[in-house]
Amino acid sequence: MKLSFFYKKINNIYIVLGSKTNSNCLMMLSYLQKLSEVLLDYFTDLEEESIRDNFATIYELLDEMMDNGYPQTTESKVMSEFIKTEKLELNTKAINKKQAEFS
Repeated sequence: MKLSFFYKKINNIYIVLGSKTNSNCLMMLSYLQKLSEVLLDYFTDLEEESIRDNFATIYELLDEMMDNGYPQTTESKVMSEFIKTEKLELNTKAINKKQAEFS
């Protein structure tokens, strides 16, 4: 079985798409770009901790943005009308303080 993978790196996070068929590469890369824009609009800084803290919101975003393998709504402003949540921003000062305490 042949698979094609497409990825985009944001900070230290890789967003990966996989395809079993001969897919339109430009559409896949465009979707990755729009997905990363939406995630950055929702969470301002995409880190491992923010993904863990906001897993349910990310799942809802992916559910609205993709349907049966085809991109649907990918605009941040439209998505904010469908999925209204408080932004849980990563508190890097608190994390750095905790890391300093353990050191």
